[in-house]
This record gives sequence, C-alpha cells and structure tokens, in this order.
Amino acid sequence: MNDKLSFLLVHEYEFPLTDLKPVLDRLGFKVLRARSCAEANFLLASPEPPAVVFTDTELPDGSWSEIVSLASQTQSAAPVIVVSSVLDLTLYLDVSEGGAADFIVPPFQDEDIHYVAEGAMMRSQRMSSFLSRPAHPTVPPCAYRSSGPPVSEKTRGV
Repeated sequence: MNDKLSFLLVHEYEFPLTDLKPVLDRLGFKVLRARSCAEANFLLASPEPPAVVFTDTELPDGSWSEIVSLASQTQSAAPVIVVSSVLDLTLYLDVSEGGAADFIVPPFQDEDIHYVAEGAMMRSQRMSSFLSRPAHPTVPPCAYRSSGPPVSEKTRGV
C-alpha cells in the first residue's frame, strides 16, 4: 500500500490543471491523471482510489457534474474540486449546489491548495461519518447545549 495520498487531475487540455501538478508534487502527493470521465471512472474504481479529485469544467465526454456523480458512487466517495481558468459566479453557484467540495481558479499557491484539499477531505469524512450514524440519537435533544455563553435577562434585553 502506498503511503502517499493520491490526487486525481481530470482534464483534457493543459491549462489550468497542469499548473496544479507541480504544487501537488511539492506538497508530497501522488498525482494521477485522466483525460476524460471514462478514464476518471476507471481510476476512481481502483483498489486504491484517489483521496481528492480536481476536475476541469468541461471534458471530452462530459463535465464536472459527471465527475461529481462518478466520485460519489465509488467506495471512497472522493471529494471533487472544480478548477476553472476564470472566476465565474454562475459556475461557482452551480458547482456549490451540484455537490462539488470546492471551486478554485489559478494562480495556485501551495498553502492555498493544501488548505482546500485538506478541507475537502475533512468535510468528506465528516459527511460520511454523519451518514453512517444511527437515525435516532442516544441523547435526547433537550440534553444538547448551545456552545455560546449562558443567556441572562440582561443579554436577552428583558
């Protein structure tokens, strides 16, 4: 088993994802590449699937939404980060609502990519642990406390 986490870059054309590969290499990740949804599906179904998928917005046989769908159907349910060459608010909203973990545009800085990838993996793990919990909590809802300060008459405005 490989000690390095692998990240999958799904893109047909060089820009913008080729600029991401050196950053991921410097961060110590194994980088895999697919040029289409079909190739990505093959890599996602492997015994050691990628931890995170970075995908271009358009591919020869689909788009980012197909990659999100493929990744969600795999055993690992790898989070998908959509990469665009331009900042497009409509696309950002579509990606956010379409199940992708994040949306990024170049230039890529090591710290930023590390933060985005780590955040996507953490959210993915929290979501899978949330989905695997029993439907009925063992602690009654009235036992939950807010993490904020206690409410007094003065702070309530009474």
